[in-house]
Amino acid sequence: PSSQWTVCINGKNPGFTVTSGYVCVEDATITGGISVTNGAILEVFDSLVKGSISGTAPDHVTVCNSKMASISVQQASGFVEIGYPLNGCPGNVIEGSLTVANNISPGGGAYVECNRIGGSWLVVNNSPNNFDIGNHHKGSGPSWCNRETIP
Repeated sequence: PSSQWTVCINGKNPGFTVTSGYVCVEDATITGGISVTNGAILEVFDSLVKGSISGTAPDHVTVCNSKMASISVQQASGFVEIGYPLNGCPGNVIEGSLTVANNISPGGGAYVECNRIGGSWLVVNNSPNNFDIGNHHKGSGPSWCNRETIP
């Protein structure tokens, strides 16, 4: 996690929309969904999001060691990281679907690794990186994923 956040949300909170700035959610329970748009930045760590996480044209989105209903991130101008253990970002539990598509930027792209996904998933058209590794439907994934405790 970074120390350059505009705000960091902890504890129990309702769903919200991020339209600007750099927002962190850490050790939190979000009772609704989270939307991020317009070049804003969202980072979620060690949290439970009872709704969905949705990103349309954000700068970047990072989600680590968390649980959510579903997630979709499209048209990010920076990187998208939905579980990336080699970068210190343990995988997530996604009860429904995952879509990470059309995220194209120099030095960006998508890292989607070691997530337990209850529904369908699609990781396509991300550049320059398009990693979709170690994701799996319910049950255990590859041993190298080394999950932490997800809320």
